[in-house]
Amino acid sequence: MDKKYVVDLYRNAKVYPDKITFIESYFSSKTEAAVLDVGFYGQGFGIDEPNWPHNIIRHHAQKCAGLDIAPELDELREEGMDYFRMCAENFSLDEKFDVIYAGDLIEHLSNPGQFLDCCIKHIKPGGEIVGSTPNPYFLTSILQKLTYRLEPSVNHEHTCFINLPTFSELVSRHGLRIERLDLLSRLGTASVPGYLMRMAHCIYRGVSLFTKKYSETYMFILVQTGFQAES
Repeated sequence: MDKKYVVDLYRNAKVYPDKITFIESYFSSKTEAAVLDVGFYGQGFGIDEPNWPHNIIRHHAQKCAGLDIAPELDELREEGMDYFRMCAENFSLDEKFDVIYAGDLIEHLSNPGQFLDCCIKHIKPGGEIVGSTPNPYFLTSILQKLTYRLEPSVNHEHTCFINLPTFSELVSRHGLRIERLDLLSRLGTASVPGYLMRMAHCIYRGVSLFTKKYSETYMFILVQTGFQAES
């Protein structure tokens, strides 16, 4: 990866306080878009909560379908919801979308390249793939590694960490490029448990006043090579 490309992505990145703020900001301009929300179920929210990311997307978009493997989808589909119970790595639908959103998903997959291929088959020309994934250099994780843990705490369902050089290489192999990178200070839900973790979080908040490279989460926007994303 070209070093200047990475520098420019970071330099131009906007830091959002949490995922909900990013979703509101991004989708408020997508009122005429058809959106596919992949891996939408749950994410720490109940389906009736207004701050559930899927509900925010549905509020703004002209059309919003959801795709997940959660068994609860069968009940939602019976209520007439536009939901598909399929795997993110091999889904096949009879329509294309302006935006495919995959929040906190790609780090859970066994084959992220297959997921990207499915997205390309279902995205309209000029469309965008939007998602989030943990920053492997999140300062609190580094502090955990330096102090009392063999490894930083991580969701037990994660299969990988992704940084910008490896992610850029991955998406380029599938005809995509990173059009924009933004950052989240915090994913936005749980409190910080334990004395040492609270202390690490205070250090992180202080360091974040001077640099954004240790932010907790990447928000990325991908476009097909040759298409210019909307500003």
